[in-house]
Amino acid sequence: MDKARIQQRFKKSLLTYNTHAKVQAQMAECLIELLIKTTGHTYNRILEIGCGPGLLTRKLMQHFRGARLFANDLVDDFQDHIHQTISPNIQFIPGDAETISGFPGQLDLVVSNAAFQWMISLETLLKKLEPLLMPKGIIAFSSFGPGHFPEIARLLGPGLTYPDPENMPALCGSAFDILFRRSESIVLYFPNGLAMLRHLKSTGVNSLYQTAWSKSALLAFAADYERRYKCPQGVSLTYHPFYCLLRKK
Repeated sequence: MDKARIQQRFKKSLLTYNTHAKVQAQMAECLIELLIKTTGHTYNRILEIGCGPGLLTRKLMQHFRGARLFANDLVDDFQDHIHQTISPNIQFIPGDAETISGFPGQLDLVVSNAAFQWMISLETLLKKLEPLLMPKGIIAFSSFGPGHFPEIARLLGPGLTYPDPENMPALCGSAFDILFRRSESIVLYFPNGLAMLRHLKSTGVNSLYQTAWSKSALLAFAADYERRYKCPQGVSLTYHPFYCLLRKK
């Protein structure tokens, strides 16, 4: 996985992500609802991993007032954006969550929205986070699972090895109890193949594939996509998010 490429593509989506990331916005809202329903409202220290331009961060500030919020992302340019548009009191921690050593401890909650699919080893990350959590501390995340973007995978092959929610018991080992686990399917429709590709670019997801396409190759792919997936609503793109709440034993 080319983290430098991922960083570059998401950096370019800074001003477009929150407008176009409709599925990720639904996922963020679902995470908040799950946290409130399943674990309650009281958190003193929260770490968000992969905060991006603050789609979930803003909701955390609104729903868990008074908590100390730490926000991490691979793209350090998001720091100024979050401080200017959400709150200067959020402590931003730049860097790759899998490799940096600057995360705080004594956390009540670690939360992540639509970011864990970019991790090389989710199992290793969970082991890294476990000692940072207080007893009974929560890890709540959404990600994308196998079968995500099947339309693109049929044309180009899988872009990522997505975490499988069925493997969560093995990934958690003896450190966590699984409080909640659910998958769903969300289909978006676009006028044509180029509009679908613009959507991917606006949300930084064009880093899924490392091929540097020429203009002619891009147009050919868009045309092929339309031929295969055209329907009365336009052309389809299927998201497969899943949600998971873990509690430290």
